[in-house]
Amino acid sequence: GYGNRGKFTSVHDSLFVRTFFFEQQKQQYAIITFDLIMLHTDLKNAIIKKVQENNQFKNIKIYFSATHSHSSIGGWAKGTLAKFTLGGYDQKIVDLLVEKTIKTIEKASQKTELVQFTYSKTAVPDYVKNRIVDTAYADTYLRTIFFKTPTKTATLTTFSAHPTNLHFRSTEVSADYPAYFIQEMEKTVDFSMFCAGGIGSHCVSKDLEQKHQNIQEYGKELAKCVSVSYTHLRPTRRTPISYAV
Repeated sequence: GYGNRGKFTSVHDSLFVRTFFFEQQKQQYAIITFDLIMLHTDLKNAIIKKVQENNQFKNIKIYFSATHSHSSIGGWAKGTLAKFTLGGYDQKIVDLLVEKTIKTIEKASQKTELVQFTYSKTAVPDYVKNRIVDTAYADTYLRTIFFKTPTKTATLTTFSAHPTNLHFRSTEVSADYPAYFIQEMEKTVDFSMFCAGGIGSHCVSKDLEQKHQNIQEYGKELAKCVSVSYTHLRPTRRTPISYAV
């Protein structure tokens, strides 16, 4: 995510692939997000090829996303640019990501339940700003879909602040603030997913001093903004759903 900084030497917090699985009128859908800076076509195509080898998922429609952590692993894209920004291409990393992704789809598909869902948009202007021009427009909303089955609750949230809060020379693997956001959310719901929003010109508005403790507090505070909103919403629709990590 930061280019030429060498190899990672330690893992601060684990990286995950998370999947929502839906069925509606015999059509299957999946929303899959990775603790990666982005999802390259090389990785996407490798996943789709493997999924289609399973007749059970031959016609599944998949929406891919990522948390956009700049302190996550590379090695999953080919080309000159990828070599300098993502550490080149490593087939072992691609194989691992494909394997873990397939497992989440298979796991999620085995336990679907009828679901009710609704949507919330919460303004959090104290948590994000335009990093190009301080006074320019910033998308200050946490957008969340809330899911409720007879036995489980889950959320899918998007937010626009860049997860670039560790030093660009840091050699620790980390999912940055989305990891802590999810951890805090899962204190009140059974499953939570985070997808990067329109992050191009946006960054966190707080000085986190490139410290994990501060990044953790930021993620927790964001999650509490969403959790408060959850108590005031009522589900509105039904369709079979499941999830896996």
